[in-house]
Amino acid sequence: EIVAYDALINNVDRIPLLWDNEGNTANLMLLDNLVKENRVVGIDQAVAPIVAAGPGRERFLSRLKELSEAVFRKQWQDSALVSSSLDKVSECFMLSCGVQVDKTTLMSGLLQGLTKVADLMEDGSLATALDEAIAAGRQIFRPATVDMGHKELPHMRDFILATAETIALARRAAFAA
Repeated sequence: EIVAYDALINNVDRIPLLWDNEGNTANLMLLDNLVKENRVVGIDQAVAPIVAAGPGRERFLSRLKELSEAVFRKQWQDSALVSSSLDKVSECFMLSCGVQVDKTTLMSGLLQGLTKVADLMEDGSLATALDEAIAAGRQIFRPATVDMGHKELPHMRDFILATAETIALARRAAFAA
């Protein structure tokens, strides 16, 4: 599911599924829980909004749409983009951790995460949560005498909603096919 949230916020510094980089598996931690199964926890994430002007956002959203549709259709093996991206992910984990990625399990988690994102977008709760976070951020940083990045929060909100809308539209398109 972490991969879905990384896609939502354009977190390029973890798993290289959508991005042209080597990845950084050091931003994943394995939480050993004696009661339940082990869980993977992401650290050091950040929203990296892509400005609306220019080709960067369109390119990213196009990749995200193709990935999301393939995942929702459960036909990710048929997509050249997804297959090559999964190969990058496998190589990343093999080189940095010495483990083989179970692609089916990875894609199952991605489906769960993308479904949650689409649900939150469609019921409006994502926009509400982002608006509440922006209001809280403004309140907290109101006394700041320097810009702590809080002025970028509306841009981050717009970007996150654009990515979430892309995921929700991809789900609708997958189910309509």
